[in-house]
Amino acid sequence: RSNLVVREHYPKEDLFQQCTASQVCQINQCVFLSIATDLKVNNSDGPITVTYPNRNSLNFTWTSQNATSCTATSTDNVWTGSKSTSGSQTISLSDVKTYTFTLTCVNSAGGSPVSDSVQVVLQAPTAPTVVTKGVVVTL
Repeated sequence: RSNLVVREHYPKEDLFQQCTASQVCQINQCVFLSIATDLKVNNSDGPITVTYPNRNSLNFTWTSQNATSCTATSTDNVWTGSKSTSGSQTISLSDVKTYTFTLTCVNSAGGSPVSDSVQVVLQAPTAPTVVTKGVVVTL
């Protein structure tokens, strides 16, 4: 897709303007299309709280517009690396703490990178309540 060239013709000036697929032609110049990205964890923009160990599995979904590549980063590098421009992935957490997950997308033709982040708090389960009942023993 990045090799596609768009040619816009301006009849009054008899001018051709070449723009890449990640650009639009406006007033005789190429302008980069704005990049957008949306990251969700468990269908939420966050912050979210999950309890270990019962709900430590997280479902990531993401989309982007006008991006050619995306990169994931996170606390403790539990979700990192090159990602497709849209997709999903499930991971599990084991350390009780607060995590920040970030997806940064760029367009190879230029423009500023765009990021979206979601904060996830993995908390310990609450201690169970122990109820004791008095027992009467008759001898």
